[in-house]
Amino acid sequence: MNKKLFSFINILLLATLLISCSNSKSNKKTGSDTKLGDKKISIHDLVSLSERCQYPFINGFYNAIKYNGKVYFYLETTKQITEFDGNKIKAVNTGSSDYKATFNNPVIHNDKLYFSGNNKEHEFGIYVYDGVEIKKVSSEGTDYYAYFDLPVSFKGNLYFRGENYSEMGMGTKKVYVIENDVLKEVNSGTSGYNSYYSYPTVFNDNLYFEGSDASYTFGPYFISDLSTGIQSFTPSVTSDYVGGMVNPTILQSNMVFIGTNGSTWGLYSYDGLDVQKWSGHQQEGNQ
Repeated sequence: MNKKLFSFINILLLATLLISCSNSKSNKKTGSDTKLGDKKISIHDLVSLSERCQYPFINGFYNAIKYNGKVYFYLETTKQITEFDGNKIKAVNTGSSDYKATFNNPVIHNDKLYFSGNNKEHEFGIYVYDGVEIKKVSSEGTDYYAYFDLPVSFKGNLYFRGENYSEMGMGTKKVYVIENDVLKEVNSGTSGYNSYYSYPTVFNDNLYFEGSDASYTFGPYFISDLSTGIQSFTPSVTSDYVGGMVNPTILQSNMVFIGTNGSTWGLYSYDGLDVQKWSGHQQEGNQ
C-alpha cells in the first residue's frame, strides 16, 4: 500500500474515533495541536479518548498515554504501538526485543514507559520503552508467568500483580517488583503473605495492599522498602477493627478504608499508628 495513503487512513481512523467517542463539546487543550480535516486534535484529546469511550478499542485505537510530550497508543489495524507527536504518526521501534503485539496497562516509571505485551509465540511479557526502542524486562530466575496488573511506582521500583507458573489459570496472582528493568519476586519474610495483591495504596511512606496467607485468609500487608520485603499490618487498635483494607483512600492525613470487626463491615481510618472508626467529627472537620 502507498505510504501516503496508509498514513492518511491512520489519521482518518483517529478523526473518526474522536467524533464517535467524544461526549462533550469542549475539552481542555494541552500539548501540540494538529488538524485532521476541520477537527483540531491535541495530545490531551488523544489521551482522553480511551477514558471517554465505553469501548476504548473502537476503530483499533486504545490505551493512549502521554510520555515525553508525545502520545503512545496501540493501533489494531497495524498491530503496532504508535507514536503521535502532534503532527505525525509513526510506529515505535521494537529494537531487538521479541515484542510482537498488544499494549496493556502502560505506566510511566523512572522516565520510561512500561507495559505488557506478547511475543510471536503469543507468550506474555513485560516490556519497557525508553523513547528510542522497546526492550524486554527480564524475568529469569523467578516463577513469573503472566500479567501486569495494578502497577505502582514506589521508592524507585515498580510493583505490580502477576501470576506464577504453579498457579496459572487459578486467578490467585501475587505481588512482583521491577528493579532496574529486572523482574523479581518480593520477599515475604515472616509476614505470612502467600498470594493476591489488591487495592495498592501509598501512604505514610509505605505501600499498603490486601493479600492473603496460605489458608486464603485475607488481610492488609505493607512494604516499606524492597530490602525488608512484605510485612504484616499490625497497628495499635482503639476500635473493634479486626481486619480488611478495601478501597483505601487518603483523606485528612489519614488512610480511610472499609474494614471489618468480624461480623460487619464499616469505615475505618489509619493515621500511621492507630486504626479507629471513621467518626462523624472527622468528616465535619473537612467541611
